[in-house]
Amino acid sequence: MYGDEAINTIVQEMENKRDDIVVIFAGYPDKMETLLQRNPGLRSRIAFHVRFDDYDPQELFEIVGHMAAAEHITLAAGVREKIIPHSEKRYAQKTSGTAVSRGTYMKEH
Repeated sequence: MYGDEAINTIVQEMENKRDDIVVIFAGYPDKMETLLQRNPGLRSRIAFHVRFDDYDPQELFEIVGHMAAAEHITLAAGVREKIIPHSEKRYAQKTSGTAVSRGTYMKEH
């Protein structure tokens, strides 16, 4: 019930301040569709829809590498062999985002 009230308030603000407001909705496609179905006026007030494809396991590993390098962290030996299979398993499930635990797979130097 609170969710519907919040959506109605957002829709009202989008209408009243259409030239002065930017609202970004983000989420998985099925969840976004559920949100859009909750209020008939919401879909018509969204001018742009941008879909981002999921990162594949190799891309996720590359992101981890860039994040580690930016923080001056060296990935431990064998990290790739742990992250890629974990990411592949999560990627196949398509039910949640993939996260990598810094404490488990990285070491600071």
